[in-house]
Amino acid sequence: MSSNHRRFPRRAVKRGHPAHHFFVYSILLILFSGIGLLGFVAYQSSVIELQLIGKKHFEFSNQEARDYEEPGYYARHCVFSRCHDLTKEVVISVPELEKLKKHDVGDYEIRYNLDYLGGTYSDIRTVTITDSAPPELTLNGPATIGMYVGEAYVEPGWSATDDNDGDITSSVVVEGGVDTWDYGVYTIKYSVSDTAGNSSEAYRRIFVYNYSAFSSEPIATFDELRDYIINNGWNISFGFKNFEKNVEYTYRPDDLYYGASLVKTIDAMYVYENLPITADLRSLVRNSITYSNNSAHTALASRLGIENLRAYAASIGMTHHLQGSVYYGDITYFCDTTVADQMAEWTHLWELINRLPNGEELKWYFINNYWDNLSFIGSPLHMYKNGLYGNNYHESGIMFADSPFFMTFLSTEGWRWNATYIMADLAERVYLINQTL
Repeated sequence: MSSNHRRFPRRAVKRGHPAHHFFVYSILLILFSGIGLLGFVAYQSSVIELQLIGKKHFEFSNQEARDYEEPGYYARHCVFSRCHDLTKEVVISVPELEKLKKHDVGDYEIRYNLDYLGGTYSDIRTVTITDSAPPELTLNGPATIGMYVGEAYVEPGWSATDDNDGDITSSVVVEGGVDTWDYGVYTIKYSVSDTAGNSSEAYRRIFVYNYSAFSSEPIATFDELRDYIINNGWNISFGFKNFEKNVEYTYRPDDLYYGASLVKTIDAMYVYENLPITADLRSLVRNSITYSNNSAHTALASRLGIENLRAYAASIGMTHHLQGSVYYGDITYFCDTTVADQMAEWTHLWELINRLPNGEELKWYFINNYWDNLSFIGSPLHMYKNGLYGNNYHESGIMFADSPFFMTFLSTEGWRWNATYIMADLAERVYLINQTL
């Protein structure tokens, strides 16, 4: 049977050329290699960082440690220029935290840890706390004690503690003592050290007064002396000056008092600073100063000229010399004075006796035993001038102590039977205060 079926030719199957396969494989290799390289580059550009801010080691005293504040830190993960903050993931630990909080002496580690992506990152800050706090040294009883000659001194005692060493009272070293049979100021020194070498000191002063004193109340400052005068109800102004240490103190420096004999000091100063010294001038000065003779003063004032004496006094800072008196208006050769005037006058007198060739001669007119009320038992050599007129009683003088000083007391206490004892009492207290400067 004939067939009309047409035969079609079989299509040939193409098989790839080897060069074509190589090309495809190369493309794939490059693609995967690029991805790998990109991953490698990204891996190499990835940084996980934990960084402390500030110093990694601090050293403080146990006092300074109270103000210590954490300087800070940060952590981050960066890929290329993009960073992720990991600071909150950081864990801080302190092995001896309680001791550090109490600022105990020692070495401490503050540890910073970050666990991230399977890795651990850490850093350490160290803190050293040293003992620089001195022990606390406490004196029992007052730091100043007053007593009379012959009384027994009883030590009130002391105690000492340290933050680290505890009670160290037994380690206190005491230096000095008190001779209660000799008036004066005695200083007892107390000192103590802890095991770290920090030390503390304390002092107690004992004022041993003569039996002539009105009270054994210890007076260590001029403010206390002022209060002593006020509490006793005495109308007294006073002034003090230490010439070597240039320490001054005045109480009511501008109150007026009748000067009486203090006015005569200018006579001697004017003569020795401005005139050739003759025998008759020496005689007048001696009688005016040493014996407080009013006739000698009047003769000198007349001879030297009241206006000259006024101008001379004004030139050294005095404002009331020979300017009359609110107490006695009819007196010509006498006048009122103030503590301020006396300070100026005797400061210049001190300068003259140290500067003039015959300064020693001028000095010795004021050193005598004529009614010396600045004198007390054991008082040092001193110049002085005093006077009494009505109720006005006054003393000025320079004491040649280890550190020379001037003092003046102006008052209306002349009516008191014990006025001279009051002056000796005050002079002794000023002397002992001067010893403590």
